[in-house]
Amino acid sequence: MRGSDVLRALSPEPPDDETFDGLLIVRPEGRLFFVNAQYVAEHIRALIAQFQPRGVALDMSQVPDIEYSALQAAAGGTAPPAAS
Repeated sequence: MRGSDVLRALSPEPPDDETFDGLLIVRPEGRLFFVNAQYVAEHIRALIAQFQPRGVALDMSQVPDIEYSALQAAAGGTAPPAAS
């Protein structure tokens, strides 16, 4: 919403939403751990491929906990093995 710190998915309604050219803001929600870390990383990569931004900002305000293996995967750029 223009003039506020409210973030929501980009949509045509309402038309006065504020955007920043070349910036992709990604806000994962919920706990990040070994089971979902790969999915989250793949989803972020897909958004980057779709929008091709010049910069990416990760808003982690809705992530109450990051398990060590998910943090390691994010820092090292590799995803932990998928759960069986």
